[in-house]
Amino acid sequence: MTISLVTVHPFDPWGSKIGGIENFIRSMLLHAPDDFQLTLIGMTESPDQRPVGQWSSLPLAEKPISFYPLAEDMSPHRRRWIPLSLRFSWLLRNVPLQFSDSVLLYHRIEPLAWARMPAKANLLCVHGDPREMVGPASEVRWRFFRWGYRITEAAAVRRARRVFVVSRSGLRYFRQRYAEREEDFSFLPTGYRDDYFFLPSRQQRTDMRAEVLRKYGLDPSFRYLLFVGRWERQKNPLPALDTLQCVSAFLPDVHLLLVGEGSLKREMERHISQIGVETRVHWLGPLPSPQLAEAMRAGILLLATSEFEGMSITWLEAHACGLPIVSTDVGEVREIIKDGITGKIIPTNDPHRLAQGVMDILDHPDAYPPEACAEAVKDYRCQTVLRQFYEQLREMAQPS
Repeated sequence: MTISLVTVHPFDPWGSKIGGIENFIRSMLLHAPDDFQLTLIGMTESPDQRPVGQWSSLPLAEKPISFYPLAEDMSPHRRRWIPLSLRFSWLLRNVPLQFSDSVLLYHRIEPLAWARMPAKANLLCVHGDPREMVGPASEVRWRFFRWGYRITEAAAVRRARRVFVVSRSGLRYFRQRYAEREEDFSFLPTGYRDDYFFLPSRQQRTDMRAEVLRKYGLDPSFRYLLFVGRWERQKNPLPALDTLQCVSAFLPDVHLLLVGEGSLKREMERHISQIGVETRVHWLGPLPSPQLAEAMRAGILLLATSEFEGMSITWLEAHACGLPIVSTDVGEVREIIKDGITGKIIPTNDPHRLAQGVMDILDHPDAYPPEACAEAVKDYRCQTVLRQFYEQLREMAQPS
């Protein structure tokens, strides 16, 4: 039996947009079993190759995907006055698409709440705790209209046969708020791609690091921390810069690699100048998974200063490459990092406490071996995480 799975999300799988949800969807598509027929309703970054309002059949790696873009999105990382999710939902509502024999999987509440596409089953994946997504640290504009978010969320939940939540605190929230449907909510952990993110042998790590440092013109005599994520309020990059300042006062060979992009870049540049670490910060920009894995092999530690998270795929990827992590105590971090063994979990984003965690790892590297880091996340490989997910989809696709 062939199962038609339609993913609905405003992005182009072949485009440049890099983010947790987008990487999650790409992994889902790439690891779909052969009995799934894959379709994606999204946006296009290349209207010449993937025209608006036209069906295309394209390979993602070796997976054939039917793709239907609703509109152009030539600058997917740029924030607009009208949020992309709202624009996409409006377009979706006015396009006569029908998938009555398909399972539809949504990754935002707005398209599911407002669209009216017939389906065999609607599924919703929520990538975090909604209370944090509309909290003061969120860059999402719903934080100004919490009542509107709650109404939209309730409408989406009513239309969903099953809701998968990438956060245990978010799962508890949904089960309490919609207690009459408690069994319709389940936890879905994030998974990482072990074809890119893996632990090489010691000699391979040495060779790979040297090659990556040459590629980016970085001095091999320095030690490099990594900060990976959107430069936005949620990911909270400024404490990472202050942490670098604190560390470099004691360890002058420590530098910071910044991977990502976002609306806080100018503020970050001003702050870097104010605290005098201009020569210690290196901007790598947004990197797709293969290049991100390279950057991780050039570094010695991942520094994560988020205000909130669900289950960050970056934690998994860093550990898989053998990197210890110093992170704020957010989301599912305690399910990933073994405090004192594979990293340090810091209760707040206080730069001095974060710096203490960083220096402890740098001063005692043998206490945080790469092998322990990789072992900690071995059960979060995509093929492992998604196996049960696709089994549930098969059950829902069966004739009632």
